[in-house]
Amino acid sequence: MESDERVVKGTVGNLPVDVRRLVERYVERLRLPADVLMVTVERREFERWLGRRVSSSVGGAYVFLARAGKHAVLINLPRIDLQQPRALE
Repeated sequence: MESDERVVKGTVGNLPVDVRRLVERYVERLRLPADVLMVTVERREFERWLGRRVSSSVGGAYVFLARAGKHAVLINLPRIDLQQPRALE
């Protein structure tokens, strides 16, 4: 598994613009500790963080990685109808 430092670095920067804006908005609104938050739109990357496979049918997932002390979020864009209002929320 990659070091947690490398996973967190650039996690938000690698997101599509609309997803990144949403994440930044919620981090600010909810005063979430961004240094322990990992967000991805890549199912394979989430699986690497988790250490197991995730069904491709899920639209999203959240898990607290206790060993790393990090919150991991998957936004599986192929399973989300972005034409629907507030689909990402």
